[in-house]
Amino acid sequence: VTINNKAVSDKTETIKIYTSKKLNVDHRTYKPDEYNQEIDIHAIALDEYLSSSTIQVNFIKMDIQGFEMSAVKGMIKTLQSTDLKMLSEFWPYGMRKAGTSVLQYYQFLKQYNFYIYLIENNQLLELTEEKVKTFLDLPETTYMNIFASKDRV
Repeated sequence: VTINNKAVSDKTETIKIYTSKKLNVDHRTYKPDEYNQEIDIHAIALDEYLSSSTIQVNFIKMDIQGFEMSAVKGMIKTLQSTDLKMLSEFWPYGMRKAGTSVLQYYQFLKQYNFYIYLIENNQLLELTEEKVKTFLDLPETTYMNIFASKDRV
């Protein structure tokens, strides 16, 4: 395990993180109504980071407050791996605030041949585009988690 004090994004650059006043796990890349401070942090594109490495990635866990779409755009080569599995937050409000949507995120993962499942009541329920569309306008307090795999579960 290698720990890096960096954010994951679609490109390597400095981005802003707005720290939460309420929770130490709710920092965001978009400016919320209330925040403690604004911090500059170095962000990396995962593919670029891994390009000079022998590390093989076969599992990714993401809960980055709506910034998931930016992260996956920086890991296209990694997403093409045949055995990759992902566990990811699926937060409609956060993705809207970050400039994307759960539908765009779903479609992006499908483009790379993922089967996508909603984790609900300790079960995996395969998601369809029609079901994802029902999530688009959910309120801030509603979030889910998804499991994405190259193999059907």
